[in-house]
Amino acid sequence: MGHASIIGEDLGSRDSRILGCAGVNFLRQGLFTEDPIQTLGLEVLPSQLGAYNVSLLRLFGLVKLQWQDSHQLKHLQFTPLGVVLFNRFHRSIDLEGLAIPRGCVDELYEVDGMQNVVQPWREDIRQLLHPQKADAFNSYIINASLFAYKCRRTLMVPAESTLDQLANAILSAFSFSNHKLFYFFCEDCYGHSYHIEHPLIQQPDVDHTNDICLKDLPLVPGDHLTFIYDLDTEWEFTLQIVDGVDEIPNSIMLTEAKGEAPREY
Repeated sequence: MGHASIIGEDLGSRDSRILGCAGVNFLRQGLFTEDPIQTLGLEVLPSQLGAYNVSLLRLFGLVKLQWQDSHQLKHLQFTPLGVVLFNRFHRSIDLEGLAIPRGCVDELYEVDGMQNVVQPWREDIRQLLHPQKADAFNSYIINASLFAYKCRRTLMVPAESTLDQLANAILSAFSFSNHKLFYFFCEDCYGHSYHIEHPLIQQPDVDHTNDICLKDLPLVPGDHLTFIYDLDTEWEFTLQIVDGVDEIPNSIMLTEAKGEAPREY
């Protein structure tokens, strides 16, 4: 909830989520109450949580606040809904007299757990919105395109294929070598973007292409991925999930080729 990338913002290394159950970067003082946050909290919150997330807390009705200027809060207090939600976080550690919650209680992990937490306070809430469930297919039909060169290759890819194998098949289909690093650029159902990278790109907390299979991605026909090959030249391949099929080929198959591929060098 509340990823900065959804509206085109980049918060760097800061965790841009408001309610991320695995380590929320939000400062608090003991249990959440409706009492106004004291001066120390007002000074620390914009830098530790980010003015972006503070403003989203207000947008979602979790706090009432006033800004003194663009970097300094004048007033902040939690609404009854904010008190209910944030008190479900636990396992705090202390930082400069304030506490950072880590994780959340088991009920928030359950199906419709958020609804069960909020409903005693808002009886009119009857259901939550759920992401579209992706059907499981044995294989996927994928169009790989280099739009700038008006060429396309269509592949039938078993769902068990790793993204490493998919990368190799794409490069082979376009007569490219496989001597450079690469990564896949994806978006989840909430619009949050993430990378799945070549194992030799040693970024912390990033999935690698030899560990992730196509079936691990919640793909539905019409979805798009981006495949970037060669971190210097950055050849950009657009991958469109055309359809899912029940057939299981022995390996990734090239089923159609349109347009002449460019020379890699």
